[in-house]
Amino acid sequence: MQQATNEIKAIYQELKGVLDSIKDITSDSSWFDDEGFAEHVNTIIERVPGACTGIEDIANYLVKAQHREGGRRGAIVYVIPTRTQITTIIGRMRGLYNLEDGSKESNLVTVMQSQTQAQNQTMSVVLSLQEQILKNIDNYESGTKERTFLEKLKKQLPTFADVMSIMSAVLTIGQESGLDIETVKDLLGL
Repeated sequence: MQQATNEIKAIYQELKGVLDSIKDITSDSSWFDDEGFAEHVNTIIERVPGACTGIEDIANYLVKAQHREGGRRGAIVYVIPTRTQITTIIGRMRGLYNLEDGSKESNLVTVMQSQTQAQNQTMSVVLSLQEQILKNIDNYESGTKERTFLEKLKKQLPTFADVMSIMSAVLTIGQESGLDIETVKDLLGL
């Protein structure tokens, strides 16, 4: 029993460490070079069902490295979905095995669920915006208002914490770029 508990705690701490290692990643886009990251995380996640009898369905938590279109070599990992997957399995382990201070547990589970829902909404909006930006950016020459808007928004995608900050940034960047709301809507497929 003690050995199983120790293994659960070890996996939990390893996942928290992995999450901590990517929490501050910011770049001009919403991904980073894989360089073995997905394989490492998946090795940890694949140990979960053996130690945590309450968690058998790990397929949704596995990190998927992808190849970027446009000839880029090597695999990449998208930051927001990866953070969400790792945060979710950590929260599930925490909830099932009381891995934090018990007095805060019920509030923590509620907060984690709310955060996960908010992250999923934010991730969905960010990925949708990213798709529209990549679809439209090459249609405009460098220096045009439209291209400037799309480039600035693309650069800020990884920094958004919630849907309200996305909406605020879209409006602010659109105004700074000299675009009217209809043009912004058209550029983003809204």
